[in-house]
This record gives sequence, C-alpha cells and structure tokens, in this order.
Amino acid sequence: MESVVSPGGVELSFQRRLSRLYDDTKKSSDFVTKTEQNTEDPHIKSLHRKLRIQKDRFVSWGVEWSHSDPTAQIDESLSRAGLSEVVGSILSTIKDILAEAEPLWQSSRGPSGDHKTPLVTWDKGRFEDLIRDLTTSIDTLYDLSRTRSSGGALSSHAARPRLYKSTSSSAAAAAEESRSFESTRMQTPQQIDPSTLTPIPSMQGGSTTSALSSASRREVVYMNKQAWSELCRRTGPQTWAPLLLEFAPFDPIYAATGIMPPMHRFEKLSAGLQRGSQRLPGAWSGLPRLLGYFEDMEHARLGLVYHFPRGFEAVSLAGPTQNPLSSLSTLSDLLTRPDFEPRLEAKFRLANNLVNTVFDLHGRGITHGSLVDCNVSFCHARASRDQRNPITTTEVDIRRPLVSSFDLFPDASSDQEQIAFLPLYRHPLDPRTTPDGPIGKETDTRILDLYSLAMLLVSIGLWTKLENLAPDPSSPSIPESILEQLAIRCGTMYTKAVQVCWDAVDHELAGRSSGEELLSNVQVRATRYLEACCILDDVGELDDRRSHAVDAREETTATTTTAPTTAPTTAPTTTLTSAPAIPTKTSQPKLRLYPHVSLPPEAVEQWNATIMPQINQALRHFYCKHPESVEISLQPIGVSPQKAKPTVLVVCTSVSKVKGILTRKVGELFDGNTGFGLKVRKGQMVRSRKLPPAAAARSKADALEGDESVPKPANPGFQPRPNNGASIGAWIGDRHLPPVSFGGLVLIDNKPYGMTVHHMLDDQDAVAHQPPPVPEPPLWRSVARQDESGLRSFYGDSSSYDTSESEDFACEFSDSGSEGVSESEITSDASEDEDEDNEEEDDDEDDEYNEPGDIPGIEPGCGDGYVITQPAMDDVDEDFYPVPETADEDHLDSFSLGTVYASSGIRRREHNGLVHEIDWALFSFQNERLPSENAIPHPAVHFSSAANGGQQQQQQQQQRQQSTKIPDLKPSTIIPSSALPGMEVQCVARTSGTQTGTILPSLASIKMQGRATPSHTFQVRSGNNKSHHDHHDHHRHRRHHQPMGVPGDSGAWVVDRRHGRVCGHVLAFSAVKQTAYICPMDVLLLDIAETLGAVEVRLPGAAEAVHSAER
Repeated sequence: MESVVSPGGVELSFQRRLSRLYDDTKKSSDFVTKTEQNTEDPHIKSLHRKLRIQKDRFVSWGVEWSHSDPTAQIDESLSRAGLSEVVGSILSTIKDILAEAEPLWQSSRGPSGDHKTPLVTWDKGRFEDLIRDLTTSIDTLYDLSRTRSSGGALSSHAARPRLYKSTSSSAAAAAEESRSFESTRMQTPQQIDPSTLTPIPSMQGGSTTSALSSASRREVVYMNKQAWSELCRRTGPQTWAPLLLEFAPFDPIYAATGIMPPMHRFEKLSAGLQRGSQRLPGAWSGLPRLLGYFEDMEHARLGLVYHFPRGFEAVSLAGPTQNPLSSLSTLSDLLTRPDFEPRLEAKFRLANNLVNTVFDLHGRGITHGSLVDCNVSFCHARASRDQRNPITTTEVDIRRPLVSSFDLFPDASSDQEQIAFLPLYRHPLDPRTTPDGPIGKETDTRILDLYSLAMLLVSIGLWTKLENLAPDPSSPSIPESILEQLAIRCGTMYTKAVQVCWDAVDHELAGRSSGEELLSNVQVRATRYLEACCILDDVGELDDRRSHAVDAREETTATTTTAPTTAPTTAPTTTLTSAPAIPTKTSQPKLRLYPHVSLPPEAVEQWNATIMPQINQALRHFYCKHPESVEISLQPIGVSPQKAKPTVLVVCTSVSKVKGILTRKVGELFDGNTGFGLKVRKGQMVRSRKLPPAAAARSKADALEGDESVPKPANPGFQPRPNNGASIGAWIGDRHLPPVSFGGLVLIDNKPYGMTVHHMLDDQDAVAHQPPPVPEPPLWRSVARQDESGLRSFYGDSSSYDTSESEDFACEFSDSGSEGVSESEITSDASEDEDEDNEEEDDDEDDEYNEPGDIPGIEPGCGDGYVITQPAMDDVDEDFYPVPETADEDHLDSFSLGTVYASSGIRRREHNGLVHEIDWALFSFQNERLPSENAIPHPAVHFSSAANGGQQQQQQQQQRQQSTKIPDLKPSTIIPSSALPGMEVQCVARTSGTQTGTILPSLASIKMQGRATPSHTFQVRSGNNKSHHDHHDHHRHRRHHQPMGVPGDSGAWVVDRRHGRVCGHVLAFSAVKQTAYICPMDVLLLDIAETLGAVEVRLPGAAEAVHSAER
C-alpha cells in the first residue's frame, strides 16, 4: 500500500491529509442509522446494531484523541505519539470497509415505498465478514490508544507489523469475536500495584513486605487491607481473602520496545470471568474471577490477580503458630504420587467438575488454550463432608478442581522445560503443532480445547501422567487404543465421555458439525455420561436420605401402634384376622405459613443475593417450555410461629416436575443443613380478566343466589373530584371493562394526569383460551373480575380472608399428594434439561416489546378511544339505569372522567439489577372532575358502598378531620426502591379500602402466565385490622377487612405511613400468602419520563421534580 506521506516528507501536508481522511471516514459511516421499522429479521437487526456499535466506538476513539484540546485536529495528537502512518493505514481500511458495507446495508432494509431499489443483492455472510473486519480495525485503534495511555511510545514502523498481524488473524478470531464482546473491550479490570501484594512464603517470618518471585508462575498472595478497601470501592464490597497471582509471559520483543502485546484475549478473559456461571445451579465451576493486573516489563510478563471460587480454601493455618500456608497442589503433582490415587467415585466427581468448569469457560466465549495437568489446581479440604469417609484438614479436596493459567499470548515463547510434554495435550493436527495442517484459522479454537480435556480425563481415569502412556517418548500423541484400558479401569460411560471429547476435532475436520453446534453436542453428551458416573458418588448421600426417611417412618409406626401398658396380654386377636386392620394415625402438626413472623436478616440477604437467582437459573428452561405461571418467595413456614423457619415457597401448576427439577439441581440448598426449607404448592397466577360467557353466566346466577362469600368493594362510590383509590373503569367502544383503582395525580411537564395500570385496558375476552382455574388460590392481577362471585376460590379452608383471631396463619401444607417427589425423579437422567441447554435464546431484538407476554402500550395522545369512567360500570347498582339497552351510553354521559393519554403496555425494565414488570397508564381529566391534590385518608376511615354516596363520604371525611384534627396524607415525594424493604405503609383502594401493611424485606420472583422469564417484585403484607368481634359478626363484616391488593386494587398507590411518600402501586395479589405485589414508583416515573420524553415529572405540591431532563 502506498504511504500517505509525500516523497518530500512534509509533515504539515501529511497531517492535513490525515485529518481529511478521518473526516471522510467518519462521514462515510453516516448511512449507519437507526434500524428501519420494516426490518423484521432479528438477525439483520442484530447485525445493524453491531455496526452501529462499531460506528460509535470509532467516533469515541476520535474524541479520545482530541479531548485535551477541543480546537486541535486529531492528527496533531497522533503525530505527537508517532502513530500517523499506521493510523492512516487503518483509516483507509475502515473507509474501504464502510464503502462496501453501505450498499449491503441499504439492501438489508427490505422493500419500502420511499426507498430506491437496492443496487446489490443482500448477502448476509459478506455483511458479517465486513463487520468482523471493521471490528478488528477499530480494535487495533483502541490497542494504540491503550499503549498511549500506559505511557509507552509506539513508533509507526513498530506498530505496522502488529496491524498486519491483527488484520490477517481476523478470520481466525471470527468465531470468538462474534460472541458479543465488541462493546466491552475497554472494560478491563483494575490495574494493581504489585507492591501491595505479599506472597504466603514472605509471611512465614511475620514479614508483610512484597517479594514476588521472578521464577514462579503461580502464587497465593494477600493484598494489604488499605489497597483492598480501595479496590472494593471501585469494584464492589468483597471479603478480604487470599488471592491467586499468576503470570502470563509474552514475547520479550514487546518489553524491549516498551509496548504491550495484543490484549484482545486478555480483555475477553476479563469480560468472560466477570459473567455468572453458564452451568446448572449447584454445579461446581472452578473458574477464578479476575480482579486486576499489572505489567512486569522487566520479566516480559503480565501479572494477573484472581479471586478464588467460593468454597475453594487456598490457605490453611499451620499448627500452634497459625501461620498461613498455601494449600495449592496441581494435578501434575498428584499424578506423580501413585499412593494418592483417589477412589473411583472421587475420580468420577473430579472429572465431572473439571468438564463443567471447561464447559462453563466455553459458555462465556473463552478459549483456555493450555489445558494441561499443571494448570489444574486443588486445595485442602476444610472439613469432613461424609462421616463414614472423614476428610482431614491435610487431605486434598480432589473433587473441586481450579482451572487457571489461561493462554493469553499464544505467540509468546513458552517455557518448554516446565511443560515438557505439551504436544501430547494437543491434537496431532493442531496448528500450533502442525502449522501447515488441515485445520484452518476459521476453526473455533474452543474445539481444540476439547482434545486437551480428553487427555486430562485419560490421565485422571488411569491416574498417571500422560507421558507415561506415550508408546514412544518422541511420539506426539497418545494412541486411541488406550481407551480399552480406560474402559476396564473406569467403565463404559466414562470412556464414552472421553471419546466424545477426543473425536471433536475429527468431527470438525470431517464437516459433520462445527462451531457452536459441535460444542453444544459435545457438552450435552459428555455431561450426561459423567453425571451417570457420578451417581456412584451420590449413593452415600442418597442412602443417608433414605435411612433418615426409614427412621422417621419407624418412629411414626412405633408411635401409632404401641399398645397401652395396661392392656391385658391375653386379649383375643381374632379381630385382627377377621377384618382388615384400620391404621391408627396420630394427629401430626401441619406446616403453616405465618406471614407475620419476621425472617432473620441474614436469611433474607442470602435469599435475595444467592438462593433466588440459583432457583431461577435452575428453572430457566422450564420457564421457556411451560407458559404456566410460577411464583417464588421466601416465607416463614413451620408447625408453629416459634418453629417457623425460612422456606422457599413455589406456587405453580406442574408441582411434581418443578420439585423434581429443584431437588435434582439445587437440592443441596434444602438438605437440612442450610436452614432453608422447600415447599412446592399447586396454584396458578392469572390476570383477573372477564370470564368466558358460560362461566360469567354461572357467576351471575351464583351472585343472584346471595352468596355472602363474595367480597364487596369498600370504595366503589361516585366522587365528583375523585380521591386516591376511587373506583374507575374503561369503555373500549363496545363494552365496559372491569374496575381498578385510581392511583393518584402526576404532573407531566406541569400538565395533570391520572395514573393507574395498563392491564385495565386489555381485551378481557382474550381469556377464553386460557386454562381453567385450579382449585388452589391463584395469584391475580389486582383488577376486578366482571363478576366478583368468581372470587369464591379465594375463600377455601387454606386461605380464607375471615380466619378467626386465633388463626394467625395464611395457609397449611401437606407433604403428601402432588407435592411429593419420587426417588427416581432425584436420580433420573437429566437428558431433557441437557437437551434444553443446547438451545439458545435470541435476545438481539431492538423492539421495545420483544419478550413473550409483552403487550404494546398506547402512544401519547392516541388513547381517545378509551374513555375512563368513575365509578366503573360494575360498581353501579344494576337497577340504577332504568333502560338496560342504553345503560352503557347513560353511564358514559353520567360518569365520564376523562380519556387515556398514554400507557406503557406490559413489558419489562431493569433497574439497579432488578427486573420489574412495567404496567402504567395515564389519563386526562375533564375540567369539572379534576382533583386538586393527592389525599390518602388514615385507616380509621370507612367508605360508603353506594354508587351515589361519594358526596356523603367526602362530607364524613371533612367532619372527621375537623373533629379529630388528623389530616389526610398528601403525597408529594417518592421513596427510592432501595429503601422500600421493611417500610410501614398504607393504601387506599377500590376493593380493600384503606389498609395498612409492611413491605417485606425479601423479594419475590414472579413469572406471569405466558412469560418465559421471571421478574422481581416487592411484597406488601397487610396489617391485622380486624375488629374484636365474634367470628360470626366478623364473617358478616369481613368486607371491611380484606387484605391490600385483592382484585380491584390494581393501580392503588402504596405510601409511607409516617410521611406519605409514595412507594409504588399495586399490580397483583397472592391469595396463598395474603400479600400484594407492587412496582416501585421511582421505576414507574422514570419509565414514564423516558417513554413520553418529558422534561419534568413531579407530584402535586412537590418542591422539586421527581425526574428532570436537566439532571
């Protein structure tokens, strides 16, 4: 390529030309705009987004090089750094790539009336190649920036070979670079001062000075506490613990020139190790977490500081001195000790956990590159896990391997004397061993890891170093005939697992499968085989479980069949043989849910941070395959309030299947030693929609029979200027929809709007295709049904509203029936779940409503067809309108409140790490019905249930305020969602009236009907507001004591009892737990502001805005 520098070498002329080249390149990317609406192919949308990301990165790179002087041209900074020539070459390459990508971009948008006919035919493969080439070129620009920021001077002639090398290797990195790491290249870990690290050997004499070895490649170190606290301030709170320090050597030529080698593998490793495990919950993944790094240019290496995996005890204390000792040992060390060979079940568990770790690494898009026995480490066991086979503190925990020493710089000269038999771990045709072999650069390098993994499994199975199995020391590979010997030692299933990994490279060469498909197939099959082997390791635990069950049954039998000591020994026994014996059962106490018992704070913290995510991870494939609703929460359950313990309560329809999955995947969380229990109860979460015609007719007939179990709304009356919690409904052109609650007033750019929920606007006839309700109490969207007689399912024996005062529990549980799970379900083959692991979810959509269960909202100003009425049609007496045929029109004429302005639809939003169900609607008021403020009465207020009693109600409120001097709460501020747990609150709503309660400290996980993933929600437990009447009197008046959130309460605001600050609004209700579910108000108002593009969002009377675009 011709140099852009003129023969005369005039630097000024070059700079001007470089500046023009940068501007022209940036302009050539102007065609990269927002995705067209008529582009429906999700893969094309994903490619468009990736191209937009690269455009933004390119522009950001230019800003970085000119930020020190806004008036300076980009070439001035480049010239000072000596990068003009190489950057000019890269910019020319980027410009050529964009020129070729533009016509493909145009042709990808599909036919449209305002677009010209594309000049070229859409070629997805070529477009992907161009994006990869563009990513590689921009990555090189960022590599140059990183060199500049680290203080190294890079000359053009030194950087040019690196550019060519990076460009030529772009195809080889294509499979890896396509795994969504393009936008995380600059998210490298923290740079660490090596002087803050102290190796364990340096601490033996009490010294804390750093003395890092120049020869060791792996050490256990401590960071001084001051540096640790500073690191935690940047990365988040962590417990001070020993750390793993490893060194990654690179080519000394880079150290000699003062620059760093290519860092793309390092950045990918950093991003990958920051992600959560990709394996099943409860499965061991021995991957460390990268905390930081430092450059050791003197020894041409990079120091990497890792946090050990949880449960990996790398340090033990020595005797009476209590000096820390490193307990690390490698697989290579252990294989040299023939007397150490572990039992067969321990080797199986080691192999399974090692495979899980490697597959977890691959699932994060990372290639290890150096899977050898010296890079697999172990620690000492902390204590015995099996009393029959006790493990002392000096023994190695062979079941939990740690995989480290990743190959970050494959072109560096490796230390062959340390890994003398490295070629044995590589496939004979590996490009690193056979550069001219048939394996091309387009092969996914993770497949080469599989052969190395197979060699490790062979070494573990035969418990010998790999070089001892080579027929000839000069032989570069292990003969496949060794598998026969392996089958004799370890069995057929183990050998099959090895064979699957062994043959992976050959399958790639034969073209049978490749890439992700091949990796997925190998993972599923190898995991299945090794998990079958591990049943041998689980037999002890299973025997313990069965023996405990037998002991419990024997104890029960002894209790129920023991004869009284005063019974005569000569009693006749003919009755026992003449008729079948009737078993005598003692009255066993039932487990009950006690909602008013507080859970220990440490249990709540563990639930929110650890257990709930693990359970959702275990059920993720079940969520996708089954549209049924699932509700998961932590509840106090026991035989009495004093004996209630934290218990995970799962409410679903497929009880046996869900409990089987949880027992198999996360059963160790509920083994009796963790302090947590598990209960799976049959139930269903459904939105409270209008019943199908036949069911509605039956409900009306039942209502006419005077069924007193139907809850009556506490606040249904007409209010000229409605207060918070008033009954409202919607007219959608041909019918009135069921009632919900008016939440309150919000000011959007100083215009008042009423706030409620979107799901009040959903077409209620769509419920006809849903499954019928199950007998157990479901979780309802808190919108009232067309006929509330259908709510009789709320009043079963297990979850009645009108429990007597002595019954302070919400429901009872039984261990029999559908809640049981058989032993076969615990040890059965998990092939279904493994097959599901092979599926990938495509979440690359750019659409706002792209998840199953999402419902589009109403665009601002487009809701005139939805008329809001107050009260709702259902809350008007049936004989109120004299002519039934014109009742709909009469209701609109008499009680119209306004029209819908905008709504969110039903969708998700992530906020501070939690996923919330977004469900809001705004409506405008008619002038004569606009309230002046938000006002929420205290719980002493009772409401009139007559449709025309609203004026009387307001007069009563005024009289009460004048006589008692207790003013209404007037919400004008909101509470951050982080402050909600434990808050004492109150609410005024259409059905339950004015209620008090407490926001529980534990979150709940809910998957609504039709969803494929769960979301988080806050729970509100209603206070005990019952009057001290007898049970019969309470039954007659129980409508005044309905818990917060029952159907019809949707949209009602929940506020802080002390100051009236708004916490959120009601979305749903759980009859099983007697709790309401709310969405935080700060999340809702932020979503409203962003959806409407509002400059300012505030509540009436607020001194400052809740959200302001100027912030």
